[in-house]
Amino acid sequence: MTASDDRRVPELGPLVVPGSEDIDHHAVVALVALPVSCAAPAQAVCTGTLIAPRIVLTAAHCLKSLPSGRAEAVVGRSIDAADARHIPIVETLRHPGWVSPSHDVALALLAEDAGVAPIALVDATFGARIADSLVTLVGYGRDQFERTGTRRSGTARAFETTPEHFRVRPEPVLSCSGDSGGPALVAVDGVPRIAGVASYGDPMCVGVATYARVDIELAAFIEPGVERLRHTNTPPPPAPEPCAKGGTEETGGCALPPRAPAHAGDAPILLLTLLAALAWRTRFGGRA
Repeated sequence: MTASDDRRVPELGPLVVPGSEDIDHHAVVALVALPVSCAAPAQAVCTGTLIAPRIVLTAAHCLKSLPSGRAEAVVGRSIDAADARHIPIVETLRHPGWVSPSHDVALALLAEDAGVAPIALVDATFGARIADSLVTLVGYGRDQFERTGTRRSGTARAFETTPEHFRVRPEPVLSCSGDSGGPALVAVDGVPRIAGVASYGDPMCVGVATYARVDIELAAFIEPGVERLRHTNTPPPPAPEPCAKGGTEETGGCALPPRAPAHAGDAPILLLTLLAALAWRTRFGGRA
């Protein structure tokens, strides 16, 4: 997240949120695509919110960047924090009607409980009350220094509502790249609830951002999806083989298969080569 100035740019592209480092919203998690190479760092490609102990609400378009068996949710203030929990994603469920930008919501099932209290959703009657509300945006996206992977939060103003979305403008922050799937939170009777899921916005992260409305997706997708995932018994994927300490792509073993052992048939060839070299040296080695 980054603080915005008064510039306005056309609305398109992915979005992220600027703001201050966040220490309060423990249920907001980073969604990380694991690297296929030891030389490549893990990246927070999107954000999500725990709405049940093992179930994360995020954006449908985020699932394109989370490869099956190589994605995880990171519970913590930063994906690099020593105390962060890295939990594999074992199942995903995208809204069946998703055609960007419509119905841009999805669910992800974690291999185990995240160990933090989930955040509740607004109810189906919330509707257009979001208009002109001050909302809290939370995400792991790009900040003003182009860094990602640290949870940040800040406030924005909801100013326009459509049948599927609402839009926000900076007051003083806005979503940015990497914040997709993250929540827009509103206070209902003093308790934060999820009103929207970050869907898209302008590429400079200074104008407007658009959030998928949670209230219209509850009955048709979110509630039945949660029940379906609660009864899923998908085993966790095998843990990726970590790089050895101080290792490289060749020695770490996280991306490359083990080197094939030498074939037994290679030994005679090596022996003959050695004997030939020795004979040549014995015959010609003493000549000037």
